[in-house]
Amino acid sequence: SNTVRDYVLAHYRQLDPQKLRVIERGIDPARFPRGHRALPAWRERFHAEHPMLASRPFLLLPGRGTRLKGHAHAIALLAALRLRGFDLALLLQGAQEVGRERYLAELREQAKALGIDDRLIIAPSRPDIREVMAEAALVLQLSNKPEAFGRTVAEALSLGKPVLGWNQGGTGELLARHFSQGAVAPFDADALAARAAELLSNPIKVPAFTGTTLEQMQAATLALYREALQERSHE
Repeated sequence: SNTVRDYVLAHYRQLDPQKLRVIERGIDPARFPRGHRALPAWRERFHAEHPMLASRPFLLLPGRGTRLKGHAHAIALLAALRLRGFDLALLLQGAQEVGRERYLAELREQAKALGIDDRLIIAPSRPDIREVMAEAALVLQLSNKPEAFGRTVAEALSLGKPVLGWNQGGTGELLARHFSQGAVAPFDADALAARAAELLSNPIKVPAFTGTTLEQMQAATLALYREALQERSHE
């Protein structure tokens, strides 16, 4: 992303900017096709695993069980939306990891203090995240630090799902280009809740995703290798 390019130029001033190439990480649109819906049998198994989600929409924050991913912001958002009258749940998919017990206990205590512990689900990672995204009402990306890219943002937008996230790093770049309605000033909790309420009350059709594909990323990477080899051969 350009975020990484800017970081490199700021911290390694001896570099020639003309030597840097930005090759955005790509996704496979065939794996995340627009309008994808989970099969009824999958939905039945998913709701059996999480009965709470069978009767209400849910927010999804996919990501590892680390503070970087901003789970606390998502929990605070759920509480703010509950106060606005939304009957929602929050699924932190991928946050349940071995060795993260103390951190997860903090998240559960936060949810309990806010009175929403009965609407919080902390679950391990799973290979069928595409189906989970397709079921979500809103996909969140609320990392505490700028992400280099934001793969889950691109995947969700490719599915045609609305994404809400901080306007920083690779996430901000993706949202600015593909779904500007989902970008919120970093760490502005009031603005985040207001924007989420808008997206939930008046769903906006997400434009067709035109970001970098996996094939384009691979082609650009190979082209860069060829360019470097040609320069080396002329030395």
